[in-house]
This record gives sequence, structure tokens and C-alpha cells, in this order.
Amino acid sequence: MPTLTKVLTVTVTPEQFLENCSDNELKELDLLIQSPRYANRINEKKEIGFNQEKKDDTTI
Repeated sequence: MPTLTKVLTVTVTPEQFLENCSDNELKELDLLIQSPRYANRINEKKEIGFNQEKKDDTTI
């Protein structure tokens, strides 16, 4: 029997993702974000939020 494979591209905004999470899933996400593993990654990048411009230290 032949098989068919189809690749789909789906765009989901953060708002759509959060609106479709259950209360328990939101609590789990909050715990993960606050855990040292992810908190360290967030603090390293310091690019939280929308419309963050990447600034070069050498730019005057």
C-alpha cells in the first residue's frame, strides 16, 4: 500500500497558544519559566517582549 506524506506549515501566535492552554498547562508553563534552567536562558538573552531591537555595543 503506498503512503502519502504531506508537510504542513501552521502559524500560531503566542496569544492563540495561551488562549488554548488549560489552567493546568498554564501553571506548568509558569513553573517551567520560573525554573533556573529557563530563567538563566531568559536572563542571558535579555530580549523579552515585543519589538526588541538588537543593539550593538559599538554603535554610537
